[in-house]
Amino acid sequence: MNVAPSVKLWSSGILRAASASTGEKLAQYTLDAPPAWDSLAAANGLLFFSLADGRVVCMGPR
Repeated sequence: MNVAPSVKLWSSGILRAASASTGEKLAQYTLDAPPAWDSLAAANGLLFFSLADGRVVCMGPR
């Protein structure tokens, strides 16, 4: 009996920014790969995260 879990591979991801007070969507970005699990960090007005393909992304105000 094969008890290995099924794995669904994703080829892209979406990052959404929302207002902390209202929940209103402020922005949405399409990512080339999905974010790695538990990889988000915020510091000094910047958002850092890694993608499943190994890249590290830094996003902040333009």
